[in-house]
Amino acid sequence: MKRVLLAMLCVAVFAGARSQTMGELFVAMPDSLLPAFTGNDRADFVDFLAAGMRARVKNKFGRVAEMRALTADYLLLETSSAGTLEMKLLQADDSTRVVVAATTCRGPAEDSRLSFYTTAWEPLPADRFITLPVPGDFLLRADTIDTARRDAALLRADVFLLRASLSAGSAAVDFTCTTPDYMDEESARALRPFLAGKPVRYEWIDGRFIKQ
Repeated sequence: MKRVLLAMLCVAVFAGARSQTMGELFVAMPDSLLPAFTGNDRADFVDFLAAGMRARVKNKFGRVAEMRALTADYLLLETSSAGTLEMKLLQADDSTRVVVAATTCRGPAEDSRLSFYTTAWEPLPADRFITLPVPGDFLLRADTIDTARRDAALLRADVFLLRASLSAGSAAVDFTCTTPDYMDEESARALRPFLAGKPVRYEWIDGRFIKQ
């Protein structure tokens, strides 16, 4: 009988862990991962949206943040006027899910950082799940391109900046090259004609983001 009860308990715990929603995971998130907000703040965001209200909360510095979207596996939080946090819950294999978080800072140009976690919020190595795009992935491919002018324009871009966008409707991440946005006007004007002008998309396939 004890073994039967133990087995039933294990099944219940396992089922509960698998049924966690993005909102529940967000509330359980360690304060150290989002230090501007308390656990009560995170719960308020979720509760406000669930009640059909505008989900606005002041952070520890008195600045207003707003949760823009929340589904069972996706979250978009405008942490301040200077940044956003997107999170997506992904199925890594039959029994394991991971959380990918895209933290974007809005300076002269937007720049994002991707982080990966277990559903217990243990950090995971990003290179296990994605190989980030390189500048060449955003360049036009054509025989008519003046490669000398292109290479000269690229030399002016001493920093490579990317904006990462997750999706509520799909297991994908889109990368946009934002490098020209931080450059001076002349340098940006020289570089933009050589950029493809569209995001580079990665699809989540067999537990890893794959460039399409």
